[in-house]
Amino acid sequence: MFDSIIFSSAIAVGFSGARSPNEDIAEAVLTVGRFLPNQSAVFTGDCRGVDAIVRSAVPYARVFRVSNYGNTAHRSIAMIDELLSFNRQKYGSAVLAVFPARSCPSGLVPSSSSGRCFCGKGSGSWASAAYAIGSGLNTVIYLGSNGKLPPGWENENSYISDGWFVWRPSGFQLSLLF
Repeated sequence: MFDSIIFSSAIAVGFSGARSPNEDIAEAVLTVGRFLPNQSAVFTGDCRGVDAIVRSAVPYARVFRVSNYGNTAHRSIAMIDELLSFNRQKYGSAVLAVFPARSCPSGLVPSSSSGRCFCGKGSGSWASAAYAIGSGLNTVIYLGSNGKLPPGWENENSYISDGWFVWRPSGFQLSLLF
């Protein structure tokens, strides 16, 4: 079952995802959008795919732009850093929602070093998730029905439910949500 609480209580939500999403991913993005509070800040990028779906569904979204589409890492890092600044100001209620179209590249693991995450492994979505998780940002990854989470991504406050992986920083009290 989709856990809407993480989104319905968020003051800021960033979206990262595939440039060529399938129908399941597109529907998952719209599902998240239905749970966003009216007052939450919404961030996305300027690429096609998931970014375009978010821009279309949320006209007030803040769009992070790049001048060179061959290198979108700087844009993704800036968006995640902005979400982290919301966490520092507003008690950790920012979330990154990630919608990758393929499996995580081998050897990519969460890290607070953007250089370790965005290291040319070929998936900006997974690199964004790795940087967000490594930096302690609430992160939700849509894995789909056949998706698998790579080893080393879980903690005691993470779980997978119906194709969604929800990660919260260590020490986060799940009981505060219900």
